[in-house]
Amino acid sequence: MCDTYSHALCNVAATGAPDGSYGLFSERNPAAEGPLRVPTSWDFEGSASKDPSYPAGIYDVFPRDQWVRDLEQGPLNRRAWVMQERFLSTRVLHFSASQVFWECLEHTSGELFPDGIPPIARPFWLEDSQKLKQAVFQSQNSDKEKWHDSLYSSWQVFVRSYTRCGLSDEGDKLVAINGVAQLLSKTAGVEFVGGLWHSRLLQELCWMRVTDYGDKNLFPTFYPQNWRAPSWSWAGTNVTAHPGNVRHHVGPRCSELQPKVSVEEIVVDAHDSGQLKHASLTLRGEPLHAIFIQGKKGEDSPTSSSKLICGRSAITAKHDYNRTPFELIFDNPDQVIQPQEELVFLSIYTCCNCTALSSRPTRYMMALALQAQNAEKTQYKRVGLLEMQDSGLDFYMEHKTGKECSVTLV
Repeated sequence: MCDTYSHALCNVAATGAPDGSYGLFSERNPAAEGPLRVPTSWDFEGSASKDPSYPAGIYDVFPRDQWVRDLEQGPLNRRAWVMQERFLSTRVLHFSASQVFWECLEHTSGELFPDGIPPIARPFWLEDSQKLKQAVFQSQNSDKEKWHDSLYSSWQVFVRSYTRCGLSDEGDKLVAINGVAQLLSKTAGVEFVGGLWHSRLLQELCWMRVTDYGDKNLFPTFYPQNWRAPSWSWAGTNVTAHPGNVRHHVGPRCSELQPKVSVEEIVVDAHDSGQLKHASLTLRGEPLHAIFIQGKKGEDSPTSSSKLICGRSAITAKHDYNRTPFELIFDNPDQVIQPQEELVFLSIYTCCNCTALSSRPTRYMMALALQAQNAEKTQYKRVGLLEMQDSGLDFYMEHKTGKECSVTLV
């Protein structure tokens, strides 16, 4: 299949078709898709730093989200297998519900803009699912490290877009992008473990669920009925995965970013197709054992608050406050934590210099939230991501175990 799409001269896509009963062409009103020509009799003077100035004249008004609305979010491109097919194709002619679009490595255009989609109408970087494709085939120049950074950043965007897509067979989560993984391995030497980028595994572990997005038609449950990937991988869930806020701390902006765990062992057994048979990950660090209590909104409390309790000490987070001490984002928003059930939190990164992200310095930490899977507490399942700052980080450092131990995630 990979060779079929990558060797084709041009692939034709029924991007606007909801299912196989539809063809390439849709009923439409071409005039409604064209620009609205508006004459103006006034001058607009923008600020020198932000907005340009526009003299009086005739302007074309058009919806700037056409590419995202009709192509990126088109019915066909909401299918997981199509993400790979589109990635491998050298040229694609998209028949969307509104117009025909052209896409290749050098050019993107449509009926409205046959000479090229203008920058203002191109997708925002987090919605550009083909950013990875551009990064793979762009010139590496002499700075290979910079190219790898660009490649990884684009991979994060690809995963976010991919996890929004539906599957007819939910077991195909990793199989449906095995061709992408093989190409990345061939061109950049990238190795994947359970769907995560091996050389940046700690950063990859800090993914989190997108809290403001969900499509119950595509994702009726938050977890697949049958095991397909470990809990520490986004591939083990049906949620839309966000790369997490750690991406803001990597690189020159935050020179004091420190890993707090080491990788002790990775065990992965997979078929050639990419489908996993088994996977586990053992990390070594200093965990925090605490009870988490989720507050509920009510008439007496219009905002929700949560607590972390460790022995006789506790810390509270009110979620109407931007600078809350901690926030626990469960991978499953319907996660049930039993009363007095102890969770294990394992710090992955800390950062003590975040002035690029805040008006004042902040101490910041990212940790995995884990739930014991057996009575012996030898294996743990990831259930969420914990973010802590300032007093929250102090709470963790004060109440952590104080000695390193091995934690195995399944």
